[in-house]
Amino acid sequence: MAHATFFLSILQFLGYVPISFSKLETYPQKRGKISKLFSICLKFFPGLCYSLLSFSVVITFLYRYAYCPPSEILVILKSRGTFYFVLIFKCFTHLYFSSFIKLDMLVQHRKLGRFWKNFFNLTFQVSGGNRYYKRFMIEFCLFFGIIGYWSLEMYYFMHTKVGNDYEFAFLMVTPVVVGYYHSTFSFLQVYVLIWYLEILKRIQIEARRNRGRGKDAGNKPILHPYFDTDNEETLLETSSTSLIDLYSQVEVQVKDFSKLFGCWITMDIGHSVLRIIFSGYFIASLLGKKEPMLMQVVQNFLTVMVYFYLVVMVAKRGSELRAKSDEIVNDLDASVRREGLNGGGELKLRGIRVKTKFMVLDLGIVIPIVATITTNLLVLIQFHSSTYNNGNCDCGNSTHFGY
Repeated sequence: MAHATFFLSILQFLGYVPISFSKLETYPQKRGKISKLFSICLKFFPGLCYSLLSFSVVITFLYRYAYCPPSEILVILKSRGTFYFVLIFKCFTHLYFSSFIKLDMLVQHRKLGRFWKNFFNLTFQVSGGNRYYKRFMIEFCLFFGIIGYWSLEMYYFMHTKVGNDYEFAFLMVTPVVVGYYHSTFSFLQVYVLIWYLEILKRIQIEARRNRGRGKDAGNKPILHPYFDTDNEETLLETSSTSLIDLYSQVEVQVKDFSKLFGCWITMDIGHSVLRIIFSGYFIASLLGKKEPMLMQVVQNFLTVMVYFYLVVMVAKRGSELRAKSDEIVNDLDASVRREGLNGGGELKLRGIRVKTKFMVLDLGIVIPIVATITTNLLVLIQFHSSTYNNGNCDCGNSTHFGY
């Protein structure tokens, strides 16, 4: 189907779209047993596979910690006190957040199927492309390339610094790589939001055309540059009543999106915030060494910037959705009054908000997040400094794991 794009296929492989797109088609075709089996595997295998991988990391670590003699690297890390605790806690957060969201999506796969079906039915009501999609795909491809490079760099670092200790490499590298690819879930949120934004933008343009705005002396509409004036199919060409109905559909779907994805969005933002805190602490820890490795300092700094960008990227789209819906409510209200609809009274539409149980998804969440990050970084750096001053930190060793 048209929206089962390259992007959604990647997210499906990563375990964040546990549905079969063929079942969402308006007229599903009959499929053979092999095709049905492949569809079932595509829905359940990725999420279960990644969750099993995370579970095996935890079991292997606990077994090795309890029954195997500690390796030289583990002894060094344990001697570093707070650094070792932060490292283990960081690995646990990567595994927990990514596994919980994937498994919960599998549990909610029927609701997800209904959501995506309604989503595609809504977006099919407008012809043409999405003005936000090209930039979105460029950002996603760049991000995917960055985390792919960082993953290879992690394995190279472990191979050169740790050697043939593959079990330890599995324990230390796998959680970080899982955390990297879990961050693609932020782009899934943005993918949904930019389609809501595109529909709202179409509604706004058509509503202002209906009000008679932007007309020249020849009574020919002056359209937004996005639209091709020679292609009438790119226009909605609908009455104010139809625009109100379409807006109401978007509002209902955003509420469904907030209700279904709300917990996952909150956890994903929490994962990004914790990742920023951990990387900030590792920067302070590495700079406290006599001979800090510049490559790892830069890598952790870039990690802070990337994860902060993910939070802002999602929050920005939430803010745009909020602002655009408020503008449209005013435009539609003016159209209703001019056309004498609704008895000439006030239009009972409200601005659209992406609300979870814990927050409204907009740029307003950035300020408390920055405050939380700053506070926690100061606490962690203080712990690191006290550990260093007490002589419990092995700052002369060349082995680093600050990823």
